[in-house]
Amino acid sequence: MTGADGLAFHRGEDRFFLGDDPDHALAKVCWSVLPDGRISIEHVEVSAELQGRGIARRLVDRVVAWAREEGRKIVPVCPYAESVLTGSDAYRDVLG
Repeated sequence: MTGADGLAFHRGEDRFFLGDDPDHALAKVCWSVLPDGRISIEHVEVSAELQGRGIARRLVDRVVAWAREEGRKIVPVCPYAESVLTGSDAYRDVLG
């Protein structure tokens, strides 16, 4: 998924990431799928050179879009993801 700024987000086995290598990503959001099918957002990380550009929120939003496509709920374990998802009514439908 490439945004208007030319940044291409990719999907790995347990993450969405920015860069060519999921193990050495410039930015990433890591998740796991719980036994009941909910998505647990475990970690969001953005390299120092990309901080302050809204990339962390875009990564969380990518997980939200995926959850909506799949009809899943999200459990935000990561403090950043929790603050994003609980800070707006726009995400109420995916919290669970």
